[in-house]
Amino acid sequence: MNEARHHVDALVVGAGPTGLVMACELARHGVRCRIVDKAAVRSDKSKALGVQARTLQVFESLGIAEKSIADGHLAEGINI
Repeated sequence: MNEARHHVDALVVGAGPTGLVMACELARHGVRCRIVDKAAVRSDKSKALGVQARTLQVFESLGIAEKSIADGHLAEGINI
């Protein structure tokens, strides 16, 4: 096995929204990473019901805020 081929600089634990954004940011900065998750298969359930203002600020720094807003659905309220 080629050891250099499997070298990673960081391990991201969890493939939810936070872990996936972290992996994207690491890759964007040239950091090789591996993502591991306890689930054997991808979830078909939503991991988030909404986006908070701080998340949009982070999305802005990633250059994806406008597209995220355009692709989203405006919620006028929620009952839990």
